[in-house]
This record gives sequence, structure tokens and C-alpha cells, in this order.
Amino acid sequence: MISALKHVTIVVKDQDQALRWYTETLGLEKRTDRRMGKERWLSVGVKNQPWPEIVLQQPSVEAYGQETYDKKMAQVGQSTTWVYAVSDCRAFVESLRLKGTRIVGEPEDKPWGISTLVADLYGNVLNLVQSKN
Repeated sequence: MISALKHVTIVVKDQDQALRWYTETLGLEKRTDRRMGKERWLSVGVKNQPWPEIVLQQPSVEAYGQETYDKKMAQVGQSTTWVYAVSDCRAFVESLRLKGTRIVGEPEDKPWGISTLVADLYGNVLNLVQSKN
């Protein structure tokens, strides 16, 4: 039986660049940063929420071989849409805009609250949702 979702992975071109964007721009916190064999295990997560952690994976040819490396790198910017809860969607979008984040769609009133789409530094789309109270 599954008891929890602990980690999700996003493939990145540069872990340090991705770490800065996810912590300094999006406001997540760094969780784990350690060497694991030929790779660096680097993860971030939402403050005060233990799971899931987002693993910022930078593949290497040494760890995967050329064919698998090429397949993994083709995933950059192609992740599924993740939905993040925010307390004030419009204000948060404005703060992201000031930090140079690409806003895919302006915040809109929806039956479930206020919703918008933004893109991370590699083009992965994130859905920001302010739920109705």
C-alpha cells in the first residue's frame, strides 16, 4: 500500500541555476544537497510541508551513458503541470513578474478560485491557484 508521495523529479540543465530559481524566485526551500555516486542529489520543497520534495536532476553522460543522457535532457522544459497553492495569486504573480518570470496567462477568476500559469526558467509550466475560502 502506498503511504506517501515523497519525491518528484524535474530534469534541469544546471542544478545551481535551477536551485536559485526555485528558492529565490519561487520561494521554495533547499532540502537536500549531497553527492550520490556520480550524481548530485539536490531537492527543494514548500516550507513547512515535508513532502513531496522536488529533485532537481542534472543528468550526466558518466552516470547514464550517452543514449539515456540524451533522452533525459530531451525532458528539460517538458514536465507535467504542477499545481501550487498560493494565498494571493495576483500579488504573487506580480512579485514573480518583477523577478523576470514568464507569465503564461494572467490570473483569472475560476469556479475554484483564482488561477494562473507561469513558466520556470526552462519553460516548465506551473499552475498557481488561490482557492476560494
